[in-house]
Amino acid sequence: MNWPIQGPIPGIYYANARLMRVVSDEVSGDLRIRVVFDEREEREIVYEGMYYSQIDESNVGLVITLATEITPTQLIEPEYRQAAARLYDECGADEVFLKDMIKRGSRLFIHHTDKGGYLVLAKRLIWKKQK
Repeated sequence: MNWPIQGPIPGIYYANARLMRVVSDEVSGDLRIRVVFDEREEREIVYEGMYYSQIDESNVGLVITLATEITPTQLIEPEYRQAAARLYDECGADEVFLKDMIKRGSRLFIHHTDKGGYLVLAKRLIWKKQK
């Protein structure tokens, strides 16, 4: 199977990706993640217009088993509660704020790992093949 998933699965972006490098550029608003898919294909994933991320340099080596997009209302579901609590605590967000960010074009991405979920709030996700 080729990763990242290039559809027809709406809302699912990639799977089985080991984090090799994470760089958050607050000036440009980009979160750049270098990953290796299935231990062989290296890519750079860029979250443009990133407002908030629970993924940082301390997560290097972690394997993202599945990266999907969710809605703010899904944050009350048991599998997302821990990541949602961190979001609310770390940046003072609430449901009204998140819905407003979504209206302005941001999207909520959840990254499933064996250590729980990690949220990224950004405008878009793009990936680049490494040269």
